[in-house]
Amino acid sequence: MRSENEMQITLARLRDEFSVNVTPAQELHGQELADWLELAEDELFNREIAGSRPARPPVGAA
Repeated sequence: MRSENEMQITLARLRDEFSVNVTPAQELHGQELADWLELAEDELFNREIAGSRPARPPVGAA
């Protein structure tokens, strides 16, 4: 698990660089904060990947 300091730095970067709403995590510490960060990072990754892919028609569409 990341240190408390590392998690606070990650929170700040998510907020400042990626406009993630970190308000729900402000009072979390330890494993609860680590779990929240894991979910937030996964959601951010999926958002960024979805935004970088060209639009493709659904499979089977003509």
